[in-house]
Amino acid sequence: MNEDGTSRRSWLVACGSAGVVGLAGCMRTILEEDLGDEGGDGGLAGAEAGDGENGDNGSADGDTDGEEPEDVDDRSIRYGILWPESGPTAEFFSPIADAAALPTVQFDAAGTPLSVETTRADTGGSPERAAGIAEELVADGVPSLTGVVEPDVAVAVAESVAVSESVPFLSTAGATAELTDLGGEYALRTDPGLGPQGTVMADLADERGWETASILHPTGDSLRELASGFRRRLETLGGEVLTETAVEGGRPSPEILEIVHENEPDVLLAAVFPPPEAVEFLTTIYESLGELPTIVPEWLVGELPEEFGRSVDSLVGVAPATGSGFDSFAELHATEYGTDREDLDVWHARAYDASAVQVLANARAGEDDGSAVAGRIREVTEPGGETVDPSSLVEGAELAAAGEDVEYRGASGPVEFDADGDLSVASYDVHEFVASGTEVVDSVEYEA
Repeated sequence: MNEDGTSRRSWLVACGSAGVVGLAGCMRTILEEDLGDEGGDGGLAGAEAGDGENGDNGSADGDTDGEEPEDVDDRSIRYGILWPESGPTAEFFSPIADAAALPTVQFDAAGTPLSVETTRADTGGSPERAAGIAEELVADGVPSLTGVVEPDVAVAVAESVAVSESVPFLSTAGATAELTDLGGEYALRTDPGLGPQGTVMADLADERGWETASILHPTGDSLRELASGFRRRLETLGGEVLTETAVEGGRPSPEILEIVHENEPDVLLAAVFPPPEAVEFLTTIYESLGELPTIVPEWLVGELPEEFGRSVDSLVGVAPATGSGFDSFAELHATEYGTDREDLDVWHARAYDASAVQVLANARAGEDDGSAVAGRIREVTEPGGETVDPSSLVEGAELAAAGEDVEYRGASGPVEFDADGDLSVASYDVHEFVASGTEVVDSVEYEA
């Protein structure tokens, strides 16, 4: 959540000339380089980091217990970061780029024969610019990419660069039909998207005996996945969606509410935009329908009670949970960047995990080659090997480089990909609303 209380997902739902910097070793101060003439042509300038004043900043806890495997050769692992550090989404997402770059710091601090070099580029939130920068990074020999949260930017990079150039691109944009259709070899995602969240909401409705439901959501395509996931799962469980209605603006019309009232659903799925629009939306519903049990999505969890100003006993929310590796990730992030734990969330964790997976896959492949790295991604994330989490990333990379099997368990949870590049496992918390905010009453795991 950013300083004004708006969640990152809510910004993406509501919304449906940049610089390139280099990270080498343990840089605290990022070196900014020009992008050609006045930064306007999208060209990549070479950004080199020396071992000067910043060389003593390797305080992140990336040490490995014991000696590294004897057959680990000295080599450098490269990956690029594409991130909106300027432009319309920068306020919400720019700070997360530090999480994507954190593996570089860990390796520099560890004294390992493996090193990590990162090129970090600002997309400005533009699909065209992101694709152009990605092309130049690949031409410069970067074998894999982390980045972008906006779905349209992710599609542009995946279509025009990742798939065509055989370079794995792990984005934190949620799963969409456009991305899924590209196949899962070179276009993968560490955000499960809204479909699984809808599935978990339907499971919750079934567990609480709510067999019939109505769905209200704003017009547009941004929430279609959530509603579709809910409907499919509820019907599979023997339930029924009585009505599904797209609402123009922030207030449902009397006619729409009358339809909901006449059908008498057991539960309402209110896939509404964030406050203040959600307050108007839900106030209208409550005045017309009473304390109807209502399920709300992740971007209202933690925000609505203070804004709503009334009893919310009938509300329940579902939001992504962080993984078992989040504590160690948060400690590493705080050590390097001075970040308070409460300022970190699952979006930071997903960005870090996208980079960590590439580092492990590259170490396993033994070369900075896109096809080779892509072929190792599932080998380092699927169950069966030595467990690696953020605190043991360096050790895990050394094991992978020595030919040992490893299984990465990330800051955001398991990072297992299906054949389409979507996450096959995701964790969620169920929240109930109380006067002081929300409290977690259950945790569930989604499996595709």
